[in-house]
Amino acid sequence: MVVCRQLGLGYAAHAVQTTVFGGRSTHNLSLVLSGVRCKGYEQSLTDCDMNALGDGHHHCPTSQDIAGAICTSELPDLVPDEKEIESSAYLEDRMLMLLQCAMEENCLASSAYTTNRQQYGWQFETRRLLRFTARIANIGTADFRPFLPKHIWDWHACHRHYHSMEVFAHFDILDSRGKRVAEGHKASFC
Repeated sequence: MVVCRQLGLGYAAHAVQTTVFGGRSTHNLSLVLSGVRCKGYEQSLTDCDMNALGDGHHHCPTSQDIAGAICTSELPDLVPDEKEIESSAYLEDRMLMLLQCAMEENCLASSAYTTNRQQYGWQFETRRLLRFTARIANIGTADFRPFLPKHIWDWHACHRHYHSMEVFAHFDILDSRGKRVAEGHKASFC
């Protein structure tokens, strides 16, 4: 995004590593930036964290690919409504027998799938859920469309709708040290 923004070429459609833009050529190319880490909101690559700014003494190894960006003038831009998540969130304890649809659609944390289903009474095991509404707005300049064509979407009889992608969004709960303590995801349905 930062490269395309800096060059005035719109939005980033893809980040690539390739020799198309140089790299494995017969002559050494001068190293301009190394170890660039952007958040995505910066106006220029020089606003990003980096290991080294080229000084003319470094050269790209001729055997490696070069990073590049493919830009587009139109792109969807999905933004979660954090106020909706915050205002609708609540905790709920539910037995696994009441979460069969959520399990079928892989919406529970990975630890739910390690339950021994051969053990008597496994259905009565209780899970604590953080439930909330996830409203996502498209503030971009193009429609958001799933990558898969309609004829290969998955039908889920449990909720009686199609899934156009296996995972639409990941949701993680982090502790004060940034360690993930809970996880979940949202499948895309139509």
